[in-house]
Amino acid sequence: MAQAEHDRQYSPSQWSPRLGPDDVINDHCATVAKGSEAVRLSYPCELDVAYASGPGETLDLVTPRDGRAFNQIVVYFHGGMWQFLSKKDSLFFAAPLLDAGAAVAAVEYTVAPKGTMDTIVHQCRAAVLYLHQRFPDHHLVFAGHSAGGHLAAMMLLTDWAGLCQPNLPARIRGIVAVSGLFDLEPVQRCYANEALGLTDKQVAEYSPTRLLSEGAWSAPPGLCATVIVAFAQHDPEAFRQHSIDFHAALAALAAPSRLHVEPLLDVTEADHFEVIERMADPAFAVTKAALALIHPQGEGEEGATQ
Repeated sequence: MAQAEHDRQYSPSQWSPRLGPDDVINDHCATVAKGSEAVRLSYPCELDVAYASGPGETLDLVTPRDGRAFNQIVVYFHGGMWQFLSKKDSLFFAAPLLDAGAAVAAVEYTVAPKGTMDTIVHQCRAAVLYLHQRFPDHHLVFAGHSAGGHLAAMMLLTDWAGLCQPNLPARIRGIVAVSGLFDLEPVQRCYANEALGLTDKQVAEYSPTRLLSEGAWSAPPGLCATVIVAFAQHDPEAFRQHSIDFHAALAALAAPSRLHVEPLLDVTEADHFEVIERMADPAFAVTKAALALIHPQGEGEEGATQ
């Protein structure tokens, strides 16, 4: 494949049928900024909570209205090819989850080129550790879009026992990975690597599909998680293939690893940006799957915290 076409495969803005590349990015940025501000104004928030001691190592935690107790925290990692956006733009989808009784945490991480992939994954793990230590009895759901889908997958596959948290896997309810990138080798060969500077070692350590397919990961004791993988009809072909391959690798491990892998969600009449923007709608297919994940049929809210 010629380099120009390979780069196009990793440029979702070039695949939208509704707007041109610049316009679809501008529209997305405006949509998520407006939606996130509406959530901050409508629900109780703890903003800029330090999850570690470094500059910008913060998260925003939003909880249900009226002091409603919660025992689920959806931990969201934003997209932007690991280079753009921030937690400030990452609460636009949260209202249906908050109304269902879950809390939502939007994680800030140091984007490239200042942040390397080592830094970014380390920071996301630190945010998860902070939330687990603060709310040790709560279930965690890792969610993310695009690059954030990759980070959500990496949180599922992290060796938490190696980080002195052997009980954390039992608190993982699942992941929601939307239009994610799960193999960093082709990312290393596209335009984005000018900022990312991915090394071969990082590709090997932080490629979820490779870790699964090569047998480098096995389910830790206590893990019993549900996996939701979704992508858009008008995602680039390469993005769609990332989700298909990651889903297949997970499904191959499902029985022995105590993972429940939901059917792949191929969202029609949506582009790369709409597929996550529409999660603000409780009737949207991906939102409905996420709501079913945080409140399985027949489960109450025992152990919830106000």
